[in-house]
Amino acid sequence: MRRYLILIVLIITVLCSCVSPKVDDCPPLRISVEVQDKNFFNIKDAASLGLDDVKDENLPFREYISTIYYVVRDMSGIVVAEQKNYAVEGDEKSHIITLPSELPYGKYTVTVWGNMKSDTPISDETGAAYLEVEAFNDIFLGEMEVEYAYGADTFSLPMRRTKGKLLIMVEGIPENINFSRKTISNLYSVVTSNLNYDKVSDVVSDTRWTERGGIVTHTPLCPTAGELKSELNLTFADTDAMTGGGGRNTKDEVEDEKKLYIPTEPISIKVGRNELTVLRYHYDADTDKIDIYIMVNDRWEIIHSMVVD
Repeated sequence: MRRYLILIVLIITVLCSCVSPKVDDCPPLRISVEVQDKNFFNIKDAASLGLDDVKDENLPFREYISTIYYVVRDMSGIVVAEQKNYAVEGDEKSHIITLPSELPYGKYTVTVWGNMKSDTPISDETGAAYLEVEAFNDIFLGEMEVEYAYGADTFSLPMRRTKGKLLIMVEGIPENINFSRKTISNLYSVVTSNLNYDKVSDVVSDTRWTERGGIVTHTPLCPTAGELKSELNLTFADTDAMTGGGGRNTKDEVEDEKKLYIPTEPISIKVGRNELTVLRYHYDADTDKIDIYIMVNDRWEIIHSMVVD
């Protein structure tokens, strides 16, 4: 009997020594990126006038955010993973970022940028984005701290819009006018994590009109800095006449036309994050008068009148 027991023990020992225990690889850290600000919060005011469109809330992720740029830092601030701009593909409602499988368990800060067109504006030291480089792009930002551990490997990260947008509707302007220049002061130019803003600059935006019917300009802008207002200077011009194009060279040769150059007086505006600032410039050719309106609570309010010199 003892011999049988010894034999059984030997067989079990041999069998156990031949089986190597298999440990499954740890699931990689995955970030499910979601779009929080699919529309500007006051989009319905502009949409009711046909100045902008309301986006369906159930479109694929890429219809809101077309490129992704992400940076992952450990708790010391050291970059442990980074992926510069790449195009978002597919029709999924969210976008999955899968980080390298060799990334160890631990705490990390994940920062994701959306709709960047350049690889240069991100600061290596602070992670801030210099949005002057991305002046007229609709930039999104999401950041969160995650604790990657066994059983905790997938996290949802909402993306929020960093800018507002200035919409300007122009009515009654002389037919020869084909260009506008906007200069907007006191705007933030840097955005850091958690949508904290810094540094102030001016933005200049030029628009050449290709169609006469329903002139509307769309200009994404960083928010107005602090509690102060931004100042908007808007100038209209006939660039063909001013540059000698279109068969017209001097003011004397265009006396039958209204104006070559129409400056307007500056007005104060406030640009907010994820908010539309909607203006209407109405030119009266009989009196050479410009009335400026702003959309407030679904109605126009006049904020300035001027006579063009």
